[in-house]
Amino acid sequence: MTTDIPAGIVTPDRVETRLGTLRFFDGFPDEATVQTVYDNLDFQHGVQAYLTALPGAVSYALREGLRSVGVNDNHTMGITETMIDAKSLVAMPNCDSIYCFMWLDLKEGPLVIETPPHVVGFVNDFWGSYIGDVGNAGPDRGRGGKFLFTGAG
Repeated sequence: MTTDIPAGIVTPDRVETRLGTLRFFDGFPDEATVQTVYDNLDFQHGVQAYLTALPGAVSYALREGLRSVGVNDNHTMGITETMIDAKSLVAMPNCDSIYCFMWLDLKEGPLVIETPPHVVGFVNDFWGSYIGDVGNAGPDRGRGGKFLFTGAG
């Protein structure tokens, strides 16, 4: 005695995909299909590793670029002399803003920074995650202020 299997739940012998034709026998993939799927998973893991590391790579490059022109961690700030354009090596710039960059390093303890009135600024961590605003959008509401930055814990 056998039970008829509804056609809608049977794995077909061939499935056309963006990876090519995947082949099955009694619902199980053949060796070539298994290899194709694992190769695709390896590729996808590589893409995810790249995308996950990209913010850190951008931050590392920004820090090294700042240091190369004399912007020292925790002590000096770099200010662009002109508007950023397509020649600028900055990730996702806004082409109608003058930029100030500073690298804060909290390894040796908390830092206090002071901002002048009427600026628009933000602080991100090394991975590009938002920490907070300073200036017009910040808690000082554009009046200028002092901000305390502490490390984890």
